[in-house]
Amino acid sequence: MMPFRYREETCRKGRDEPMKPFTTLAVVLFSLISLVHILRLIFRWEIVAAGWVIPLWVSIPGFLVAGGLALLIWKEMRK
Repeated sequence: MMPFRYREETCRKGRDEPMKPFTTLAVVLFSLISLVHILRLIFRWEIVAAGWVIPLWVSIPGFLVAGGLALLIWKEMRK
């Protein structure tokens, strides 16, 4: 019989393990943020914060960062 610790480590490395709830939530939130940024660019929504108009170009890095984080977290959990 193998020690308990060894069996636990091999189970963690298996691909059958579902994503953890927090990780799933993070992927969903980053994906939604990325989607809103791309929709803002497509529909040219204007955002005003404290009297300042936020330029549209801010949504380009917002889309790339949020989408990239969602993709990286998703890929990490698939390993």
